Amino acid sequence: MKVAAIARKDLLQVLRDRRALIFLLLMPIAFTLFFGLAIPSTGATTQDARLQLGVVDADNSPLSVRLRAALAAAGAVRPEPLSPLQARFADDLVRRGDDAGVLDIPPGWGAGLAAGTPPSLELVADPGSQAGMAAQAAVGATVQRFLMSQRIAATLSATLAAAGRAGPSTTPDVTSVLDAWRQPPLGLAVSEARAGDGSSEASEGPYDQASPGMIVQFAVYGLILAAMVVVVERKQRALARLATTPTTRATIVAGHALAMVTLVFSQVLVLEGFGQWALGVPYLASPLSTILLSLALALWAASLGMLLGAFTRTEEQVVAWSLVAMFVLSGLGGAWFPLEVTGPTFRAVGHVMPTAWAMDGFRGILLRGAGLEQTLRPALVLLAFALASLALASWRLARRPA
Repeated sequence: MKVAAIARKDLLQVLRDRRALIFLLLMPIAFTLFFGLAIPSTGATTQDARLQLGVVDADNSPLSVRLRAALAAAGAVRPEPLSPLQARFADDLVRRGDDAGVLDIPPGWGAGLAAGTPPSLELVADPGSQAGMAAQAAVGATVQRFLMSQRIAATLSATLAAAGRAGPSTTPDVTSVLDAWRQPPLGLAVSEARAGDGSSEASEGPYDQASPGMIVQFAVYGLILAAMVVVVERKQRALARLATTPTTRATIVAGHALAMVTLVFSQVLVLEGFGQWALGVPYLASPLSTILLSLALALWAASLGMLLGAFTRTEEQVVAWSLVAMFVLSGLGGAWFPLEVTGPTFRAVGHVMPTAWAMDGFRGILLRGAGLEQTLRPALVLLAFALASLALASWRLARRPA
């Protein structure tokens, strides 16, 4: 009962300050929206990654139109029509990198192809550049397949005509042969084997990093409140007066810790609810895992706040050291950007921070739907940090209660 009474007193003391609402809820939401807008979604990008290929179609015949369509369907290049005037500057377009290459289809190419003697196509590309080599390979493979398809169509048409079975609905053309080539009657399906728990990784949205990152960052900010309560009570000699009562030191520490755990845990749940229903962040993909990790995060943040309060003397020191802790732990622990995009040294240093383990747990839930078994490890790491901080805080308060 004494633990609950101390916790209730701390919570009322914190909630009387309206500024607490700003820093616990409004600022995390604002920062989440800011980081989400600044970080593009990796799962919904519309950028065309194909190489741009300039095409000068001086023939403009049905066969040249089909060739351009075949180049676009191949997937490696994106044909962009060029005017005859632009064709005069093909070398400049390639040299500046505007186009990976420029393909010139001469007049009469389609008629020559139908007659079996097409004029040569000309490709302007830089064979010394990666884009130029890729353009040469893509255009060469597509043109060879197109020419072969045209010969196959011509041969089949001649065979059907000789058998008296030629007609508009039965005579193949180059398009039908290309379609048959892309969709053969016999195929091989290949699936990628995934490591880990066997679940596939979802595409990452912009708030799948920003939302848990700001939850972790402002959970660390909550340690300011925990530390401030300890410092104020020590300055007012409330701890010294409590020490003269039957209330034990462990009861006092437990009451303060319970209040801060309740406060931070409630903050985390509210921010997760905002992320789930306002931003579409799938915290409920594994609700038990989310609750376990959130509780472990709250325990650690509250314990770190108690430790900070035990070692500081003034409110100014609390604010200064809390801000240092928030920025260092958030920046190195992956709250601002995924540690996966950093080098191995930075990742190793980052995982010295408990915030990195919290982010690993949240990203596992959001991107892979990680269950309790996969979330248990980061939760236990956070709990170990919490117990170490709480033990050190209790030792310090026992040596300097006033």
